[in-house]
Order: sequence, then structure tokens, then C-alpha cells
Amino acid sequence: MNDVDRWADLEGPEPRGVRELLDAAEAPDLAPEEQARLDRELYAAIAEDRRRRARDRSIKPVLGGLFAAACLAGVVFVALRPAPVSEDAEPTARHPPSPGTAASSDAGAPHRPGVRSVEDGAGPRR
Repeated sequence: MNDVDRWADLEGPEPRGVRELLDAAEAPDLAPEEQARLDRELYAAIAEDRRRRARDRSIKPVLGGLFAAACLAGVVFVALRPAPVSEDAEPTARHPPSPGTAASSDAGAPHRPGVRSVEDGAGPRR
């Protein structure tokens, strides 16, 4: 271990040449006017940063609320929209045939065993 390592580990005296390097690295004292100007600039920058952070904190909940409302609206829209019906789809309870269309009568429909039609004499059940 050399002198610099011992000094860095606080185990020995300051080696020769280190004091000159440390003295050269020190900044000279500032004039009081210069120090006051730097203090004002520093405090102005800190104040601006605090204002920006406060503004960001007030915007985030609003944006979060808008995002949540948009998600909820999307879920409601998807849940309540009617299912798409193609032209050749058979009528269902949810999508009955339109009056006056070919699908609204049994004419031309294939005969299905076990299903009574108007042609078979099916009428209202009593």
C-alpha cells in the first residue's frame, strides 16, 4: 500500500503533492454581489421547480380520472352494443325478422323434423 492509499483510507499523513492539488481545485471566494446573484438564481430555480411539481401533481389526478371514465365508457359501450347480424343469419329472439322480409314467413324454408309450421296446420296453442 502506498502513501496515497494510506491517506485515502485515513491511515496515514497527507502525502507530498496532494495539498497543492487540493489547493488548486478550490474555487476562489466570490464577491458578496456575485454570491447574492447566485443565491437569487438558485432560489428562483428551486421555486420554479416546486411550482412545476405542484402543477404536475394537480394534473395527474385529473388525467387519471379522465382515463378511468374513458375506460368505463368503453366497457359499457362494448357490453351494451347489439351483436352484428349478417343478411343470411337466422332470426333469433334478440334479432327477430323484419316484417315483410322473406325470413318473416316460413315460405321456402326447409322442413325441419319436429318443428311445426303454418303449412302443417300449426296454429296458436290453446
